[in-house]
Amino acid sequence: DAAFYARSGGGLTLSGGEPLQQGDFCLSILEEAEHRAVHTAMESCGQAPEETILAACGKLDYLLFDIKHLDSEAHKKATGMGNERILRNLAAVRSAYPHLPIHLRTPLIPGINDDAELIRRIVELARSMDAVHYELLPYHRMGEQKYRFLGREYPYGGPAQVDAGILARLRGIVEEVFPEKD
Repeated sequence: DAAFYARSGGGLTLSGGEPLQQGDFCLSILEEAEHRAVHTAMESCGQAPEETILAACGKLDYLLFDIKHLDSEAHKKATGMGNERILRNLAAVRSAYPHLPIHLRTPLIPGINDDAELIRRIVELARSMDAVHYELLPYHRMGEQKYRFLGREYPYGGPAQVDAGILARLRGIVEEVFPEKD
């Protein structure tokens, strides 16, 4: 794909679930991409050992990082794990790689994290860091079919999407707190 990458400016994006659950593989493929001068990005929820995420970020051109909630108990209730490691890793990445572009995202889940005050606090966190872009990701149920294929029950049976009025209000908060820079 080198010819395609050269013409398009594209590259390799590691995603998952959490790609760093296979940390050795991720580091190996990022090293090979670096050797071949292939642009690299990674999508992460930050739930990985600090040394692994820092090693990966040292080989990235761009990081997409999800922040689902700032309250650890609420995060644990929604995902099964607290968020202490995630928030520590975000701070560690920003400290170790202050110029690495980070795209912080909040996947909105109706009734879980579609609260205006929570989104304001997450956006303020994003705004407090350099080289960060922020985005709300409206909830979708594309993962539901994957669960069915695996013979597992889909854990979230709430509304299929965030209410349009709530989404508009949350987007307004994002624009107010963290206006896009041109």
